[in-house]
Amino acid sequence: MRRPSARYAGFIALAAGISACAPSAERRAPDVRVTITCTRVRVNVTIGGWVVHQNPSGQVRLQLVAGANVASINVVPKDATSWPFTPPPPYVVPSGGQQILTVNSSAQPGTYSYNIVGTCTPTDGPAQSVTIDPDIVVD
Repeated sequence: MRRPSARYAGFIALAAGISACAPSAERRAPDVRVTITCTRVRVNVTIGGWVVHQNPSGQVRLQLVAGANVASINVVPKDATSWPFTPPPPYVVPSGGQQILTVNSSAQPGTYSYNIVGTCTPTDGPAQSVTIDPDIVVD
């Protein structure tokens, strides 16, 4: 029997421009917050931070929101050879945890595709594989 699966697609834009509205000491890495919840018949996915602007430290924070019925997510670039972040992939982010990515100084403008994969375990049914297929746009 096949396990249920859900797929989502979209993009996240990462702009290299820096805003002068706040001193850099007060800034922190922009957040990409992922929430995945499911029941036997429904999967809900929320990604906060669809548009992310690069801050002076050149970092992005990937987070899996605590309370989701997913123990962890795997973040895997589709082409790791051109991935613009360090540390190198893949990344495993536990529920309530985070992974901070730093933009390489040599990152080229462009679209970087990756998958977010998790297994959602509802209280009323079998585990469901969830794949989210966003892009990060560096410009």
